[in-house]
Amino acid sequence: MAEFHYEDEPQLVQEKGNWRRRLLLGLIIGGIGLFIGSLALHPLWLQVRRMTATEGPHGGVEYTLRWEGERHPVEIFRQQNRIWVYPTDKGENSPTRIDIAIQGSEEAYRSTLPWDEEREAFGPSGFRVAPVHDVPLRVTIWREEVLLWEGVRWSFRTRQ
Repeated sequence: MAEFHYEDEPQLVQEKGNWRRRLLLGLIIGGIGLFIGSLALHPLWLQVRRMTATEGPHGGVEYTLRWEGERHPVEIFRQQNRIWVYPTDKGENSPTRIDIAIQGSEEAYRSTLPWDEEREAFGPSGFRVAPVHDVPLRVTIWREEVLLWEGVRWSFRTRQ
C-alpha cells in the first residue's frame, strides 16, 4: 500500500553528486589554508635555520660542500654589507673563481667575486645586502673553467 502524504507536507529529495561538490570545496579551503599557513610559518622556519647554522671563523654560515668526491668547508659571510666567500680548504683542490647571485634577482645582483690575498677569501660582492635580510644565494664554484659545484645556500643576517 502506498504511503499517504498531504499536499503541504515537505517532500525531501536526495541530491545526487553532492559528495563531489563537498570534496571540491574541502580541497579549495584546504589549499587556501595551507597557503596562508606557509606564509605565516616561513619566517619561523628561517629563524630556526639561522639559529641552527654552523658559525664560521668570520661570523658567517659555514657549509660543507662536496666536489670531486671530497668534502670542502666553505663559509659565506658578510662584511660591510657585502658578501664574501671563504674557502677554508687551501691547496690544489681550492677554487679559482666563485660566482654568486641573489636567487630570483635581476642582473644587478650577480657578481664574480675577486680573490683577496690579504683576507684569503673571495669578495667583496659588487652589490650590497641589507643587514636585516636573509638572502638565498646561487653559488657557482669554479677551478679554471671546470665547474666544481653549483647550488643555493643562504647568507643569514648577522646574529646579535
